[in-house]
Parts: sequence; structure tokens; C-alpha cells
Amino acid sequence: MRKLHRLNALILSSFLLLHIGNHFFALLGPAFHITAMDATRVIYRQHSIEILVIGLFICQIILG
Repeated sequence: MRKLHRLNALILSSFLLLHIGNHFFALLGPAFHITAMDATRVIYRQHSIEILVIGLFICQIILG
């Protein structure tokens, strides 16, 4: 269970880093932010990825 919790946390951390990093591009201006959004949207706006992330969050809550 502990290994699963760590792996789950690693995957979620990667997603959150990508997501929050995307928002930091807004500090560089709207053009940078839009470019970053377009680049990352391909990854985390896929239906299967959205379901996976929600599932991982639920698992993380259950695993404690």
C-alpha cells in the first residue's frame, strides 16, 4: 500500500507541477500564458487523463 501511495503521489505531483507551472507563465504575459496553455492542454485536457487524475486523487484520499 505504501508503494502505491508513493507512486500515486509522484504521478499527481507531476500533473500538479505541470498545471501550476502553466499558470506561472501568466506572469510573463498573456502571449506566454496562451502558448503554455496550448502546449499543456494537449496533455491534461484529454478525457482519459482527466478521469485518471480524478481517480488518482480519490485513491490518494482512500490510501491516506
